[in-house]
Amino acid sequence: MDVLGNPILTFSALSLIIILLGISFLMLRARMILLERQVLEMDETVLNELSELQGVIESSFSKSGSESRKNTEELLKGILEKVEASKKDVVGCVQESQKVTDSSVSKLLGLNEQKVTGLISAISDNVGAVAENVKNNAVYTKGVVERTGMKVSEEISNSGKELIDQLQSTSKNITTAQSKALAELNAVHSDVISKIEKSVHEQTNEVLSCLNETASDTKELVKESTDALSDTIELVRVSNVLTENRNLYDQGRLVLETEAFVKTFDSCQLTQIEDKETGQVTKNEFQNGKISTSKTYRTDSLEYVGHYEDGILKKMEDLTGPEGSNITQYEYDEAGEVESVI
Repeated sequence: MDVLGNPILTFSALSLIIILLGISFLMLRARMILLERQVLEMDETVLNELSELQGVIESSFSKSGSESRKNTEELLKGILEKVEASKKDVVGCVQESQKVTDSSVSKLLGLNEQKVTGLISAISDNVGAVAENVKNNAVYTKGVVERTGMKVSEEISNSGKELIDQLQSTSKNITTAQSKALAELNAVHSDVISKIEKSVHEQTNEVLSCLNETASDTKELVKESTDALSDTIELVRVSNVLTENRNLYDQGRLVLETEAFVKTFDSCQLTQIEDKETGQVTKNEFQNGKISTSKTYRTDSLEYVGHYEDGILKKMEDLTGPEGSNITQYEYDEAGEVESVI
């Protein structure tokens, strides 16, 4: 791994070296302090021993004579001289150790300072290289961003064109579908109108046909009623003639039968007419010698009722409706023609 090529690793290595130098300096200082303490302890020990020795010598002086005292002083002087020499040697040793330590520390500091200076220089060079790389990367990144932006713009433009094309295509499809649906609706509308018109035309024709049939049936019914009334009137006239000539008949019943009718006369009055073809039987009622009411039956079912005034038909009731609920009334004028229908 290239430590100098990485600023973070370089800074970490420099910090570690500085920490190691501090630790080494502290260890040397602790060693010197320990050595000084040992020297001080040796001095205290020597002084204690000298004190003890002095006490012994003084006790010896008190016991011995002047000669012994002299010898003891000489011995003590020699001992002091040796102690001074030993003390000087220790001091020199300490000074020498301190000098060696200072020299070592100075050399170590100088060496480390050179290394630190080299590292700082290398870091500066690396920082410049990194700045240059950053600058180059910025230019490269700007170019990449610009190219990417252009590419994205082109893609957006292409996407917009595709979207517009799709929208136009969809709009055309919708227009086509609407036109087709409108055409289908128009066709259905035309078909429905045609069917409605056809149905209305058929229903109108059916209603007209029913009306025509009803009118025809009514006309035939009125014609039949008119014929029946004409026959009745004729019979009434005959009755009137017979009434005027009662002496021609006995007072009894007279029955006259033809191919179409059977006519019954009571006391020269036409009281019943039977239609052979239809099976209808008409019964007449008289008041004061003149017909007042006529009733026409078919198999004991009452169908027509005629009302007369002074022997002249004024109103005819038609009871041939369903279950007799629909009654049609015909009113006649003096000439015997239908005046109104109710």
